[in-house]
Amino acid sequence: MKYAVFFARFFFLFLLLVVPIAAYIQMKNTTMEQARKVKNLEGNILILKKDINNMEQELSGKINYGQIERLARTRYGLAFIYENQNPIVVVREQSK
Repeated sequence: MKYAVFFARFFFLFLLLVVPIAAYIQMKNTTMEQARKVKNLEGNILILKKDINNMEQELSGKINYGQIERLARTRYGLAFIYENQNPIVVVREQSK
């Protein structure tokens, strides 16, 4: 009987020590995994930004901004392509 009580107490104390440690290890591993995913996403975002920047540089030589501004003035009555320098135009649907 003495051994059963000793074993029960030992097992209970063992659980009191092991369960929190195991939970800590589980949370730490989960957090590290999520951190790796975030770091990979950051790397992918940087790669996409570089790709977009390279594409903009390639296309900037091919875009004729003067023609775009001329079309914006003649067709749409806009003084500039930049929206903060244009008058506000309210467009409403015609009721039938």
